[in-house]
Amino acid sequence: MLGQRLAQLRKRCGWTQARLAAVIGENYERSMISHVESGRATLHLNALIKVARALDVSIDYLAGLTEDPSPADDRSRSSSSELRRVPLRAATDPSAMTSDIESAAVIGHLAFRSEWLLAHGISADSCSVIEVPDDSMDPTLQVGAWILVDHGRTRRRGNGVFALHVGNALRIGRAVYSDDDWLLAADNPKVQARAWPREAKIFGQVVWTGKVL
Repeated sequence: MLGQRLAQLRKRCGWTQARLAAVIGENYERSMISHVESGRATLHLNALIKVARALDVSIDYLAGLTEDPSPADDRSRSSSSELRRVPLRAATDPSAMTSDIESAAVIGHLAFRSEWLLAHGISADSCSVIEVPDDSMDPTLQVGAWILVDHGRTRRRGNGVFALHVGNALRIGRAVYSDDDWLLAADNPKVQARAWPREAKIFGQVVWTGKVL
């Protein structure tokens, strides 16, 4: 496989065997490249690295271990830099929201790495970024901190933090199951837990926060 791909890539670049040998250096000659391409010889690691760099492919591709010719560095950089934009919504402004976070005005976007979202089972298409409206969840969530709300998670889960619509206001609280009933709890010790409001509508679960330290 190495010989076949080496010959294909070299010809695609319009290089002679002598030119490729000169790129490798280290006393390589045209005859050595000929032997490698015909399968009668192979390349040492240092030479293989130089060939891969010169032809702009990965060593795995030269060896036949992958069908993707992209250099490994390029694949890593591409995957880590792939971003998904999530709308930043004015959900803390009552005039900007009727009964749903997703109806609030979009005032910007925040980018998240696709691989991070995937690792946490989060779909960017079903999320919003909003600001924490009050200090009920302080110190876990500070007033004005950005939070990522996953609208696909609307079922109460013990100890999960949720964005709710209670009355005409946005609330952030923790779901706690106690004595066969659900409570809306706060991390702020000054705010008492209360029975889960019957009229509460869950917008989604809070899955990330960003704050100024």
